[in-house]
Amino acid sequence: IALWDRAARKARLPLSALLNSNASKRVAVNALISGQARAELASWDAQKSTAKQLNDMLESGFTVFKLKVGAGSLDEDQTRVTALRSFLAGRASIRLDANGAWNSMDEALEAVHVLGLDGICSLEQPLAAGSEGSWGPLQSLIPCLAADESVTDEASAAHLLALGTIDA
Repeated sequence: IALWDRAARKARLPLSALLNSNASKRVAVNALISGQARAELASWDAQKSTAKQLNDMLESGFTVFKLKVGAGSLDEDQTRVTALRSFLAGRASIRLDANGAWNSMDEALEAVHVLGLDGICSLEQPLAAGSEGSWGPLQSLIPCLAADESVTDEASAAHLLALGTIDA
């Protein structure tokens, strides 16, 4: 990578352009819904400060909103996802991150069913690291199923992608 970076600098190009001439000049990042805003989604109707924060993110150009799920009850997650989905109303998509919180494929499938797929662009680390070979049933439902905590280095990333049960 260092050699490619050097070649790109000499050519006065961003590294992405050297690697792929069709690469975007902008990288989309997601807006993380955390802390107070995440907590307030559970009682959405009374929270004008959260609405303002989310509007500011939309106006700043964010098109994906990342919401952590799986740490509390499924009912709490459903309330938050429903509130965020309602607020975004198709103006942006939702990325769910379970951080490996679901204990089995059945639990993960139930959560996906309860949370719904409308507006969901990806699901990150639904089950614990080491279980990725069994993620096929989820992959068939989710537009992008991603590993996160499972990726520890380049070799583990290559191995995970070779399994064919994750997308990113």
